[in-house]
Amino acid sequence: SEFTVGLLAATDWGAQWITGSSASAMPVFRKEFSVSKPLGRALVSICGLGQFELRVNGSNVSDAVMEPSWTNYAKNCHYVTYDVTKVLLQGKNAMGVLLGNGMYNVPASSRYAKFTGSFGQPKLILRLQMEFADGTKDAVISDTSWTPAAGPITFSNIYGGEDFDARKELAGWDKAGFT
Repeated sequence: SEFTVGLLAATDWGAQWITGSSASAMPVFRKEFSVSKPLGRALVSICGLGQFELRVNGSNVSDAVMEPSWTNYAKNCHYVTYDVTKVLLQGKNAMGVLLGNGMYNVPASSRYAKFTGSFGQPKLILRLQMEFADGTKDAVISDTSWTPAAGPITFSNIYGGEDFDARKELAGWDKAGFT
C-alpha cells in the first residue's frame, strides 16, 4: 500500500476519537459501510494511540508494524495515510482496527514499567475519504457508530511484549456481514 506519515494537527477531520471500554484486553473496532458507485480514489488517514493495525475487508492494509511512530503525545500525534482504492469493493465493505498500548499507555502495574505517566487507554481517530469516478465524494469517519469489542490481545507493553489469546479471536470480525 502507498502511505504517508504526517502530524495530526488541530485540523478537523470531522471524526471523533474513540476508545474501548475494556481494561483487560486491547480493543478492536469495526465499521461496515457501502460503496455505492465506482471509485476513483480512496485514502484512509488514521492515528491509533499507542499502536494500531488497520484492516479493510479482512486484509491488513500495510506490512508495517508498530504504527504510528512514537512522539511526545503531549505535543502532537502522528498519523498515517493509506491508498485503499484497490481493496474497497462496490457494495458492502468493512474496516477494522486493532489497538495496542505502544508508548502511549505503559501501565505502572505491568510486568515491565520503565516509564510513568501514561497518557491513558489506547484510542483512535480515522477518516476514509472516497472520491468517486463521477467526481462526487463521501467519507467514513470514526465516531460512536463504530462497534468496539475486547480483542484477542490480552496484554500489550512496548517492553514487556504481547499476550495473544487465540481463543478470543473473532473470525471474520474485519469483513462485511460479520455479526
